[in-house]
Amino acid sequence: MTIATDSVSVTSSSAKGSATAALMNVLKGNIGTGILSMPIAFRNAGIMAAIFTLPPIGLICIHAMFLLVNANRKLMEKLKVSELSYEETAAKAFENGPPQLRPYAGLITKLVSTFLVITQFGITVAYILFVVESFRKVLSNYAENAEKFGIEVYIMACYPLMLALNCIKTLKYLAIASAIANLLQGIGLLVVLANLIQDLPPITTVKYTNWESFPLFCGTAFFSFEGISIILPIKDSMKRADKFGGPCGVLSIGMQIVTVLYCIIGFFGYLKFGENIASTVTNNLPSKVIYDIVRLMFAVSVFLSYPLQMFVPINILWPTFQSKLPLKWQKMEIFNVIYRGSLVMFSFLVASFVPHLDLVISLVGAFCSSSIAVLFPPVIHYAAFWEHRESYSKLKWNYIKVKAVLIFIFGAIGFFLGTYTSVLAIWNAPSESDKH
Repeated sequence: MTIATDSVSVTSSSAKGSATAALMNVLKGNIGTGILSMPIAFRNAGIMAAIFTLPPIGLICIHAMFLLVNANRKLMEKLKVSELSYEETAAKAFENGPPQLRPYAGLITKLVSTFLVITQFGITVAYILFVVESFRKVLSNYAENAEKFGIEVYIMACYPLMLALNCIKTLKYLAIASAIANLLQGIGLLVVLANLIQDLPPITTVKYTNWESFPLFCGTAFFSFEGISIILPIKDSMKRADKFGGPCGVLSIGMQIVTVLYCIIGFFGYLKFGENIASTVTNNLPSKVIYDIVRLMFAVSVFLSYPLQMFVPINILWPTFQSKLPLKWQKMEIFNVIYRGSLVMFSFLVASFVPHLDLVISLVGAFCSSSIAVLFPPVIHYAAFWEHRESYSKLKWNYIKVKAVLIFIFGAIGFFLGTYTSVLAIWNAPSESDKH
């Protein structure tokens, strides 16, 4: 049982990576365009409401990751397998869980797979648009004709390189791209932060709370903690998977760094630019060479991160695609390349036509990310440990049940409010023709 088929080589011991490589992938899998959109998320919530609610949201999302990892570990021990994907973990948890849940094992598998694919495609679309808009903005500062070309031209120009990156099949080698991306993004964030902390206005110049658009903040927050879908593949890619969990493990350290960075960039970005904050904070930076270099660094960083986000949908959808091929073609590498190229092309085409990306991100975050990051993990964890309930004290088992219910309720509230508000915002947003 493994997410890996011919499409990816996760199980081979020679492809296993170190804890450092896993940390690079955890950081890169969670720090993408979301961190640059955090200031506008703070505007949607108000600076005080955001700074006091983002850490708890992050804590709940991180705890849900640990619930999923623990359920995965328990089921692998029971089934004596080396790997289980997210959707396989859900299926096996329900199959071996309470009798009331067992009939829904097939349904939970389809739900998890669907939400994972939609979420990851949403993330890749956001990445594509961020990359091309960054390149076009920089080019427009130095070439008058840069703005004459439509965004579709820039998108298609990126396609060959993106396809080449997405032919890398192991997370061990993607970690190299992640390490480069983390270095570029780290330097870029330092330069951005250096700008944000200068000439700060009084905190009274920004809104403390903004409850009307607060659900949009929640959607962006869920979207930003986007890495739960790649947590299990990263764990399975490690030589020493025991170093992944625990209070001082790869996951804990990586997610603490992510949460702190989100708070810092969101707080100072909104405070610095106030209601004029752009969808990504780099667009608020002055038109100077140093900041153009930073924009390019972020663009390259996000470009290198795209394959890591596409990793999950590629492996979820590959068995279905492979089964449709004639038997003699199923093992041929050329068809795997065609399959990968088709998925990448599809995400590029969606990026060419999707409007109001910031609102779509909020919708994807509320509708899909909240489900896979918060709604599903506590239920899966409860089902996975149900057979072992007799080994816990009554108090401990009741604690597990109550915690699962509370986290589920929290995720459900974010799901419904965030989705409703995002759909309304998209419906009421001006069309491109209205702008001109």
